[in-house]
Amino acid sequence: MNLIEAFESGNVEGVSSLPAKALETHISRLFFYENRVCKVYKYKHDLLIGNFGDFDFRRKFYAEDFSWNQHMSPRIYLRLHSVKFEKGAWKDCPEEEAEDYYIEMLKVDTESTLLNRLLTQNVSKQNLKDVASVMTERIAGLAKIKRDQFDGFYEKGWHHLMNERIGDLRKWVSAAPGMPLERCAEIMSKLSGFFDKSDYFRSLGKEDLSIAIDNHSGNVLLIDGKIEFIDIYLPKVEWIPVDRMLNICRIAADVAAHMGMEAAEVLYEEYEKKTPLCPPDIRRFYKIYNAFLNEAYYLYIGRPGISKKFAAFVDKELPHLG
Repeated sequence: MNLIEAFESGNVEGVSSLPAKALETHISRLFFYENRVCKVYKYKHDLLIGNFGDFDFRRKFYAEDFSWNQHMSPRIYLRLHSVKFEKGAWKDCPEEEAEDYYIEMLKVDTESTLLNRLLTQNVSKQNLKDVASVMTERIAGLAKIKRDQFDGFYEKGWHHLMNERIGDLRKWVSAAPGMPLERCAEIMSKLSGFFDKSDYFRSLGKEDLSIAIDNHSGNVLLIDGKIEFIDIYLPKVEWIPVDRMLNICRIAADVAAHMGMEAAEVLYEEYEKKTPLCPPDIRRFYKIYNAFLNEAYYLYIGRPGISKKFAAFVDKELPHLG
């Protein structure tokens, strides 16, 4: 009995009841209880991310995932559990004895995500300012702790790193269920063409780079007037070293796709109070890149209506790229 099966059948020490509900993401299962949520990563190999069936990869991934998320939202991320199977159940144990892990989180109102607020057009200008401000401050704090881990990547330069991201995007979108291959080829050709011609990506030095988080609007929460984050650890280490502008453009793609470019400008105006902006054509490139990524993501998780929102945004903006 693996840990996911144990949660499904109530065979985890300290979590004796059956979950009220369970949700599935691309790489994990979430089990919901009265006041908490337990997260377990699946065991299948993931082509882009790594082999979750390999214990050493799994151990390191859990440790980093919890550390990054707890920094961004300490009141939500409560504990990383080390567990082992003993006498028919999974039980907490010292880390050195662990056979698997799970993350315990505070249960929060999942309807309070920025995504849901965007879908219902219930987002104010102040909300957007708060998202940009809090996100930028917390990423800066996280970068002070984590940035040095990626010195080897920064030495490769942003052009090399972004080129790898484009290659990964091509694999990601082409495998999305229902994604027309002709559409993938056309959009990726346009993105690659702009990237190859631009001097911007080669101009950034090591000091211009920061760390990235997975800050799409489904991972941003607006709770009681406060901004919180969930699931922000990027599952592939090569995606973490980043042009700092890509973080704000990630969330700007979501806002622009649902509320228009004028709303996205609110994010940029707030961000610019702390960090200079890159040129407008680069911001457009980053937004299209992120919107196309999201178009595929929502196909993967079975939400085609949201995918179409991002597809429409990509179709609108792509002719203006370059």
